Amino acid sequence: MTDLFAVFLAIALGLPAGVWVSSKVLPDPKPPSQPVTSKGTFRVIDHYKDCDLVQYQYSMLADYKYFLDCPK
Repeated sequence: MTDLFAVFLAIALGLPAGVWVSSKVLPDPKPPSQPVTSKGTFRVIDHYKDCDLVQYQYSMLADYKYFLDCPK
């Protein structure tokens, strides 16, 4: 009976102590960051014949798309 009581006592005292120590040692979880909502930007950079050469950028990276915008 003494061995069972010692095991129970070790679990009853060790588990809360382990939780308390881990809560002090481990970093707090950070709240999820808000996603960057970026709308695309359009910019006329040149003209070709009767069309506008448009530069389009959607993300914050240096990733550009180019297209011609021609009147009908």
